Amino acid sequence: MLYQSFTPYFKRRLFFAMVFVAMRVKYQFGSLKSVHAVVYGLFIFDPSGGDTMKICRANALWLWEECYGNEQFAEDFHGNLMCRDGYGNENFCVNHWGKIIYCGWNIHHILPLSCGGTNEKHNLICTNIYTNDEAEDKITYWIDDCLYQVQKVYGTREHQIVKLN
Repeated sequence: MLYQSFTPYFKRRLFFAMVFVAMRVKYQFGSLKSVHAVVYGLFIFDPSGGDTMKICRANALWLWEECYGNEQFAEDFHGNLMCRDGYGNENFCVNHWGKIIYCGWNIHHILPLSCGGTNEKHNLICTNIYTNDEAEDKITYWIDDCLYQVQKVYGTREHQIVKLN
């Protein structure tokens, strides 16, 4: 791949140029969707690893936008609320009709790294921090009164989380 032959200095300059372009497009159009094709192979994903993502705030927010668009709030697979602004903050909460709802979120590996999972896009989902903490690095786990299991999707390398009860 051409990118791999670039010097580290040139890669840094290219990275900052792409960040500038992304910020400019977001400012003009209110969304980064129009630059995803350009950004895809340069800094959102690790070019040496196919679709392997580095887990960081920028990539987490990109994954959020891919899954939920410009929505400020969404529910994870267990139904726990997540707020876009609450990435990585376990104390992030909102007051809804006098009730405090914790809605910080993280990136969750569907198939945990300890079980052979990867940082590829198809193995990552956004989850409430509580959900992520309960699932830990297990493939079968309880969250509240629900039993979940990670299962292979037939005919693919992908996995999915299935509710068993």
